[in-house]
Amino acid sequence: MITRYALSHDPDGEYCLRKMTTRRDTPMTEEEHLANGEAVRFANIAGLGRCPDDEGPIREVTPAQIAEPFVRSIPMPVPRPRIPPGHAITGLPAYLETRGTLSHRVGPEPTELGPIEVHATGAYYVDWGDGSPEEGPFSFEGEAYPTGRMVHTYRDTGTYTVTVRVAWSADWRLGGDSGTVPGLRTEASIPLEVRQLQAVRLR
Repeated sequence: MITRYALSHDPDGEYCLRKMTTRRDTPMTEEEHLANGEAVRFANIAGLGRCPDDEGPIREVTPAQIAEPFVRSIPMPVPRPRIPPGHAITGLPAYLETRGTLSHRVGPEPTELGPIEVHATGAYYVDWGDGSPEEGPFSFEGEAYPTGRMVHTYRDTGTYTVTVRVAWSADWRLGGDSGTVPGLRTEASIPLEVRQLQAVRLR
């Protein structure tokens, strides 16, 4: 265990000194020791006491308490969907290009418990905007004709909003512990005009 100090506020909004311990395998760095000492020095100069809720057992910070907010602050990749050539024809398949990624790595990034590493994986879901059920999960990228596998056929003309959603799950490793943060998401939408072809009889 390593004891650290941080400036905080009591219920009346006044500054106080909060004491906490952290679990880690390696000692604090020189920078952390300096920051820790600066907090204590400031407290002594200002005459600050311990925060009221610190009178009981010292609060322990676990890897999960640091990892989850860190993971949720990471900007996950956003798809850039399109349907060539920019419109669709009734009765003919429309091929969706997702132009995104389903894997995202971050780290190692420093935290008070040491470096954290994150690997997020995702799956695509598609709402074609015409009232049909959302499709997915897709574990592959949407591609253009003729190899694409995210395909939809519209029955009626009109302008629809196509929404591509990515559901993310992020695995993290920190201080010898690991875990998963589910329920992350990114999405993007595009308007799509659906036209109708009419045969013209030539004499």
